[in-house]
This record gives sequence, C-alpha cells and structure tokens, in this order.
Amino acid sequence: MEANIGNEVFFLDGCVIEDDFVYVACNLKEVDPREYAHARLSVHDAQSTQKWKWFYHDVDANVVSVCVKRPDAARGRLLCSLSKEGEVELFDNANGPAVHEKIGDAGARLGTGGYVSQIREIGAALFVCGQHGQVYKRTSTGWVHIDQGLLSVPEGFDPE
Repeated sequence: MEANIGNEVFFLDGCVIEDDFVYVACNLKEVDPREYAHARLSVHDAQSTQKWKWFYHDVDANVVSVCVKRPDAARGRLLCSLSKEGEVELFDNANGPAVHEKIGDAGARLGTGGYVSQIREIGAALFVCGQHGQVYKRTSTGWVHIDQGLLSVPEGFDPE
C-alpha cells in the first residue's frame, strides 16, 4: 500500500536569484528528516508564463543550505544545495541533469568530520563550512580542505 503524503512544506533555507526568482529548500511536513533523508528543492519564478509559478524536484538528502553561483566560462548560473552529510547538487537547467558531488570528509554518517551547515559563493568559488572548523573550497579537482589551523575534530568523536 502506498503512503498518502501531503504537499505541505516548511522552509529550510533560501536565496534570491533575481528580484522575481527565488530558490528554496523545503521539507515535507509529513516526512520526518530524522527517519528519511529527503528534501524538496523549489524555485519560484514570478515571470513564468506557466499556470504554476513553483517548480520543484525532490532529493534523497537532508538539505541544510542553498545558494546561487554566478555563471563562469565553464557553466551557466548554478543552483547549489548542500546536505548536512556533505552531498552537493549543482543544477543549471541548461546542461542536462544536475551534477552530484560528495565532500569526502564531511558528514557524520557518510564522513568523519561531522555535519556541514552552509554553502556560499565567495568571489568566483564555492565554499562549504561546518562543525569542528571544517571549511572546504570547490576547485577544478574537487572539494579541498582550507581549514588548516581551524579543523578540530574531537578525539573519540562518535558520529552516532
């Protein structure tokens, strides 16, 4: 038997893309994030000619932060989401499916450094920060630690 889950959501994080275009991460009200890794990533496009102004897709991750990255030589504007386990989705709506990346050490279940909490564009790069002084920068070769002198994972840290 299939569960009947409603569409009510509560907002986790959001960012303004343009004055009439926003990007938000939501949880479904009836889905407990402690039991299921799930989030709804939504955009509201006030200028859309469609009947509905909200568009979304669901991900199997506990998203905690979203941001927008400005276009560069490699890609157009990216909508970026981050889960507490260091799972990153990069979506540009023009170059096919979203890119999914995992920050190696980030997370308590999937990594060893503890949860991460924020993703932001600074200058032309993406950065992620989290517990125990974790700071990562996205480079052409992947996500790298830039937290020398900050990182302090307690000895005996138990992610459980």
